[in-house]
Amino acid sequence: DRAGAWGAIAMVALAALAAVVGGPNAATAALLVFCPCALGLAVPAALAAAGATGVRQGFLVLDGAAFERLAEVDCVVVDKTGTVTEGELALVDFLAPGSAGVSPAPRAPLALDPHDPLLLAAALAAGSAHPVSLAIRRAAADLLDIPPAEEILVEPGCGVSGVLAGRRLRLGRPEWAAPGAVPPHLEATGRTLAALGDPSGRPLAWLVLADRPDPAAVGAVAALRAAGLRVVMASGDREAVARQVAADLGIAEAAGAMGPPDKLALVRRLAAEGATVAMLGDGINDAPALGAAAVGVAMSRGAAVARDAAGLVLTGGIAAFPRALAAARRARRAVWQNLAVAALYNVVAVPGALLGLVSPLMAALLMPLSSLLVLGNALRMVRNR
Repeated sequence: DRAGAWGAIAMVALAALAAVVGGPNAATAALLVFCPCALGLAVPAALAAAGATGVRQGFLVLDGAAFERLAEVDCVVVDKTGTVTEGELALVDFLAPGSAGVSPAPRAPLALDPHDPLLLAAALAAGSAHPVSLAIRRAAADLLDIPPAEEILVEPGCGVSGVLAGRRLRLGRPEWAAPGAVPPHLEATGRTLAALGDPSGRPLAWLVLADRPDPAAVGAVAALRAAGLRVVMASGDREAVARQVAADLGIAEAAGAMGPPDKLALVRRLAAEGATVAMLGDGINDAPALGAAAVGVAMSRGAAVARDAAGLVLTGGIAAFPRALAAARRARRAVWQNLAVAALYNVVAVPGALLGLVSPLMAALLMPLSSLLVLGNALRMVRNR
């Protein structure tokens, strides 16, 4: 847009000069042969062509400006659950205080009472779409008489609370639901922990969950590092869990126990250090960081608020992000090629018109040439991919 604006001003001035020096034919030819359309098409044509390849390669471009910035990204911050892991958490252990741990397999409905911790956890989990809540609901799917929770409140990055059996209970991150009470043998595990706590912070139950890394994430991380990007993982889960998953995926930098403000602060700190940051996430917890990053990238299966805050959506999972990055870099090269073609055409054609070497009829025939060259170069990107 900037090049086209200055080019149009220059062309009017040159046409006025041509009218004085060469007469009306020279001025008409100069105005006809000059093509600001090619400058205007240089960027959107390349981005549209790259976006068309994205449909087949597993990503959707929601914001052309964000896709253009993606070519400059040199640091990627990734969420853990649902982004680099399968997001299909499973409840593998359920412990009440003083117990050695019990199987999460459903128990006989007749053995349950209204204060059973698993029933209470399942009732609170019904008010949230977080992967932890979904895992608890799956584990309790066969239980009968799950009490309805009232006044459910979702605290992004923390968990969910609600009124059950006359008490407001919390289900979520241990430091929020039952602060300072995590058993040491659970703290040291590399698994996801959730706690069910009462208003005083007393733990009623510990829930141990497992989530497998996405097999495609290992190759995606390796591809990003090979492309020269710094990869950082930011997780709302405990530090031990975050570091274990990061090690499994080949990510050198990982931080755990990060709520939405912490992820936002991380993105801003990296940007202040001079990095161009892309944030990959799928949940409500990630939305502030997605909006603050130079490029926000959401997973298609994630929360709607995450997609609303993002400029790109990965329909093909984490494996599609390196392809999106490569497409953005190809689009950037095509943009510069298009600008060069448009500039070269005008540098050659306009002086010819000013010198009387190009007639108005010839100028009218030549004028679309630069636009066709620009479009052809952009379409070449689609055809070759």
